[in-house]
Amino acid sequence: MKLIKWLSKAWPFIIVTFFGTLHYNVIKFVPNDNIEFTNNVIASFTQVAGGLIVLSTINSNLGLFRQISLFSIFQNWVKSFPYFRKIEMITGSARCEMPCFTMSAEGNTSKPCNTLEEKIEEAQRQIKELRDLLYRKEHELLSRISQIDNNLKSEIYKRAP
Repeated sequence: MKLIKWLSKAWPFIIVTFFGTLHYNVIKFVPNDNIEFTNNVIASFTQVAGGLIVLSTINSNLGLFRQISLFSIFQNWVKSFPYFRKIEMITGSARCEMPCFTMSAEGNTSKPCNTLEEKIEEAQRQIKELRDLLYRKEHELLSRISQIDNNLKSEIYKRAP
């Protein structure tokens, strides 16, 4: 198991060695008039392998620095296609007042987040929304208390001798 793990760290060198050995052995068995075609085919596969090695290295570096991968970048790019249905943010509120009680409710939806940056933005938006809700409710309560205070004072003045 340790040997396989050790060898897996050197996979780019193993792939290059594999293609070199394959090329050398195939050339031995190919007639002289087909050698150029064989060289072109093996060179094409070697170029593809080299491109995959470069992409793998870029992907691992992105993972180190930004905690994302090329696959997630590609996935987000596909999801940003302009004709895909977008999830809209919905906010709603309701209020009901009766002689005995007052009832109010508020609700909203949050957008799904794929990256850490989107999650941070969404958390900041929700914090701002909660802060606004808190200030609004505080203002409503203070105005309601002031209204009740004024009503009580007027009733007391009416009944005073």
